[in-house]
Amino acid sequence: MRLFLWSSSRGNVKQSLALVLIAFLLLPLCPAFAQDATDQQSELTAQAQSQFEAGDWGEAFATAGSLASDTERAELLNDLAQQRAESQQEYRQRFDALAGGISASDFTSLVNLVTTTVSPDSWEVNGGGSGSLQPYPAGVYVDAEGNLNKIKVDPSRFKKRWPNLLPLWSGAANGDWEVQSGLRMVSLTRLEKAAQVLAAQGKPISKSMQNLGGIYEIKFLMMYPQTGDIVIAGPAGAWKTGPGNRPVNVKTGKPVLQLDDLVVCLRNAWEQGGKFGCSITPRQKNLAATQQFLATSKLKGAKWSSGLRSALGKQDVEVFGIDPQSHTARVLVEADYRMKLIGMGIEESIPKVPCYFDRVELLPDGSAPPMDVARWWFTLNYDHVVANQARTAFSFDGSGVKVLSETEFINKQGKRIHTGASQGPTKTFAEDFTKHFDALADKYPVYRQLKNVFDLALVSSLIRREDLTGRVRWHQTFFGSPDPEGAGLSYRVRQDHAATQVDSVMNEKFLTVRKRGSRIKHHMVGVSGGVSYDVEQILGQEYSPDEKQLAEVVKSGSPVDNKHWWWD
Repeated sequence: MRLFLWSSSRGNVKQSLALVLIAFLLLPLCPAFAQDATDQQSELTAQAQSQFEAGDWGEAFATAGSLASDTERAELLNDLAQQRAESQQEYRQRFDALAGGISASDFTSLVNLVTTTVSPDSWEVNGGGSGSLQPYPAGVYVDAEGNLNKIKVDPSRFKKRWPNLLPLWSGAANGDWEVQSGLRMVSLTRLEKAAQVLAAQGKPISKSMQNLGGIYEIKFLMMYPQTGDIVIAGPAGAWKTGPGNRPVNVKTGKPVLQLDDLVVCLRNAWEQGGKFGCSITPRQKNLAATQQFLATSKLKGAKWSSGLRSALGKQDVEVFGIDPQSHTARVLVEADYRMKLIGMGIEESIPKVPCYFDRVELLPDGSAPPMDVARWWFTLNYDHVVANQARTAFSFDGSGVKVLSETEFINKQGKRIHTGASQGPTKTFAEDFTKHFDALADKYPVYRQLKNVFDLALVSSLIRREDLTGRVRWHQTFFGSPDPEGAGLSYRVRQDHAATQVDSVMNEKFLTVRKRGSRIKHHMVGVSGGVSYDVEQILGQEYSPDEKQLAEVVKSGSPVDNKHWWWD
């Protein structure tokens, strides 16, 4: 240990010497403090093991959860979880021998019951129909072949059918979930601990944890070194299941944050450096076939349109940087797909954001614009990150999401020619979509979900970049990337079918030539693009200082106790 003595005047020498003397008197006690902490951890470990062996599993997991060191806590919980699994397996084997072997939830029997009693001929499993049981579709669904399909949602019919939907609400000892809060704090470190204890007991994560305490927008990220907390804060309240099975705030209708998305973003920040996205891309051979069809086809009317659609075929969907089967990936793909449907006039927009075809006009010589490929894609739209001098509090401004564009052309071989620029309707649609993003997000909640993902990704990258985990000694023993060998407990992100392809988006419009009185049919095909998230676009810039505002937020958001993972 090094001791430094300094004095600004001779009058302070005695005071400084006194401080040094006190420090030397305390030096022999320092190892004792460390030893006491180690002994306490050992006592808690032994106590938890004794409780478990005595059959008091609940108390054993509670004791294990009270360990201060997250690495020692994770190790003990892993051991207890393994012992619990072995004990339960032994009980199951005994029960199977007595009760005929039914040892788990028999979902197959439930499926059989439904498909054999409700219109039996309509189900795939019976060989005659196309019906299937799908878990929680949210705006788009993916079939067994990886095709992305749109689900038609009618909010009015939804409300009529479910007039008495109750919020997915569960109370907590430190507050009332139903009370709308202007600023709710969620400690990520405490949340991980609480979720880890549940997982060790074989219990499911609670709805309140899955929905991150009901927060629907992140306003601040804060660190409290004295309590070891990393906290996100924002408006929150009770939630319910809205159209598309999205959990939304009861008062505002905005989708609430998801724990799955947080964990995906944390793992991406450490594994991929905060880069992820998706792309929806036309196939070159299909574009070549389309060019050939346009040049040679003599079909007319509906047959002509059908032939063109057939030539266009499928587009490829690719997700990178994150698990393509995760909820996060689903949000990216759905948001991008729906944006293209709006751009092409297939899905309803808002008055201030006309579709591409409402913007297209004849060229000055009276001819139709050439058939091209509009490339539209989502990316970040934050003005700047605000931080205090100590780098313990952060906030960020901006809508979070914007649409960029590029006008591409197709040669005879179907190859897309990148221009690096955007023009005409392609450009103005992207600009208007960005300008009125909030209004579009009110109409289509998936865009708000995309913004939530961007917020969580920015927070995750800030945590890593500013070493907040190191400063509070948080090792992410449960939320971090799982052990490749499968050892130990780790949070399991829910998975669904991954989209790999989707029908090409195509639309057409007749343009009337005034002088000749004739009409020209204009086509827009093969819209491409995706979602591109690269945190360096934001964090590569200097932070803006705002000491006063952040100091007030840090003070008001300070943890109220050491028991609960959220507070208002």
